[in-house]
Amino acid sequence: MPPLGDGTTPDEDVPPPLDEHAPPDKNGKPKRARRDARSLARRYIGQFAQHPDGVTLRRWRGDWYRWNATRGSYVAQPDERIDVELWNTLPLGKRSELADIKIALTAVDGVLIDEHELGAWLDGDGSDPIDTAPCANGLLYLPRGQLTPATPRYFATSALGVAYDPSAPTPERWLAFLHQLWPDSPDSIDALQDWFGYQLTPDTRQQKVALLVGPKRSGKGTVGRVLTALLGGNQNVASPTLASLGTNFGLWPLIGKPAAIIGDARLGGRSDIAQVVERLLSISGEDSQTIDRKHREPWSGRLPTRITIISNELPRFTDASDALPSRMLMLELSESFYGREDVTLTDALIAELPGILLWAIEGWRRLRARGHFVQPAAGQAAIDELSDLASPVGAWARQRCTTDEQDPARWLDCSSAYEDFARWAEQNGHHRPSMHTFGRDVRAATGCHRRQIRRGMTRVNVYAGLALRSDS
Repeated sequence: MPPLGDGTTPDEDVPPPLDEHAPPDKNGKPKRARRDARSLARRYIGQFAQHPDGVTLRRWRGDWYRWNATRGSYVAQPDERIDVELWNTLPLGKRSELADIKIALTAVDGVLIDEHELGAWLDGDGSDPIDTAPCANGLLYLPRGQLTPATPRYFATSALGVAYDPSAPTPERWLAFLHQLWPDSPDSIDALQDWFGYQLTPDTRQQKVALLVGPKRSGKGTVGRVLTALLGGNQNVASPTLASLGTNFGLWPLIGKPAAIIGDARLGGRSDIAQVVERLLSISGEDSQTIDRKHREPWSGRLPTRITIISNELPRFTDASDALPSRMLMLELSESFYGREDVTLTDALIAELPGILLWAIEGWRRLRARGHFVQPAAGQAAIDELSDLASPVGAWARQRCTTDEQDPARWLDCSSAYEDFARWAEQNGHHRPSMHTFGRDVRAATGCHRRQIRRGMTRVNVYAGLALRSDS
């Protein structure tokens, strides 16, 4: 019999002794004592969840994860699968013992890891997780290009879908494809390269969301499929709809996923747009989430998910503060290949994944050296339009007003401001909000607060620091 994780040897598969103090069962037969759950838990770990680098079964924030040596990462395990394994491998007399065993499993040293985030070393030191990319053939420390064997000491629930090969050929077909998409915008290609590199490690500090916008058959979907393949396929990449992010269980599929690609982003009239915007901001902003799960306890933690949105048109978000447009990395495409599509292109590009990985690593290095993303000039107009769609009051203020909160002589009568905005909104096809909502949006868009000043014998409400332009 192999030793347990604590060095002891389990007892043989002998029935538990009779319980002399328990009343007989319904057939009048004496009951057997319950087995010690802790010793059975240690026995299971020692026989079926042990590796030279530590245990291979972990309990993380309400879910079971088992390390998969082939994938080089942990894989979520349904409770039912753990139940079947315990029942088939341990001498249990009753199914009621399963609950005790699973509780005892979490007490085994190293199994319960709720305090860790994804991309963490569970036992001992290792390369900086922020600079480490789990690949199909090991852990790649990007600053040195150093590859080490995968280990259960490193907690990751995904690995790239390609092995690291420093001698892989240049992905000529991929580069040619990108030059077709952006023939006059090399900085858009560079920004996409930076974005691919940003997906390789658990780093989310840039707090960005990528938005690819262009006409139908413009190559957006192909870019998304190549990115999905690079990151390990659909088992590692979530594919929610934009509207689903505003629903009760919309964030559940993102748990443990390093990326989410939202294809054909649309928001219908029944979508909770404010909730969608709030969640896009909180996920990209690295905020902790409490996520509802159907028929299960809520999950709490920080999502490691980088979000890529693909759309034929600019989504109409509602965000008076203009915070979400400032988080966007806008990549705009202009040419459609409708009617002349190459149906073999995706397969040909995926065949170049080893070279695309090296290309993405170069993007990661450039991003790390620079410290931030650079918005391509070709997408700046779309960013401005997205801001105007998100906040009509902000668009009005940018077009017709000047702001300077430090100038006590600069102010604009609230009623005059609202009347001017109403005329502007009618001319530009925007809905006119109530006076109260308008004031709230002015404050969010410009930072100018409402004040009262004395005009003669009366007091007048004004927006301090705001004034109409002389040409308005």
